[in-house]
Amino acid sequence: NRQALNLEEIKVMKSSVDFGVHTCFHTILTKCDLKEKNFEIAGSIARLEELFGIHVTSFAYPNGDYNDETIEILKINNIKILDTEITCFE
Repeated sequence: NRQALNLEEIKVMKSSVDFGVHTCFHTILTKCDLKEKNFEIAGSIARLEELFGIHVTSFAYPNGDYNDETIEILKINNIKILDTEITCFE
């Protein structure tokens, strides 16, 4: 029971699907220090943009857990759509 897309499937779908990030290693961000949060968020954005040549603007919190520090890091990284419940920054 496969639960993830492979690289080729993502390449085919990227023109019609908005792919977002979810950290590099599914780290629970509320349990991380600032340096690790930055690595998990910025690293996952950079990797997805590099692999697929897309601009990432959405993020899903691992386990739905977040705090004010996490939100600020996401804003700095130009994330506009957050998913736990859909939240948009104007």
